[in-house]
Amino acid sequence: MRSPFDLTRFMAGDLAETDSGAKVRFVAHVPEADSTQRVVGLIFYWGGAKEILVVSEEGKFGRYREGANSLDLFMAPRVAIAA
Repeated sequence: MRSPFDLTRFMAGDLAETDSGAKVRFVAHVPEADSTQRVVGLIFYWGGAKEILVVSEEGKFGRYREGANSLDLFMAPRVAIAA
């Protein structure tokens, strides 16, 4: 089950992911910015491409946040590493 986006966890270093499963790492939080563009992340696409992604504090992509967008963020599952 997919976890909702959690800004506190994201800023603490947990990865987020897009609807398609691309991983996103936290870069910056800019509270002074427009409410739809306060969180900056680095998205890692398949094949090694990287791109900046800007979302709201709720993880929603785009100025007109009605409905779902494929770039909306969710928290990535935590992976346990065997000792």
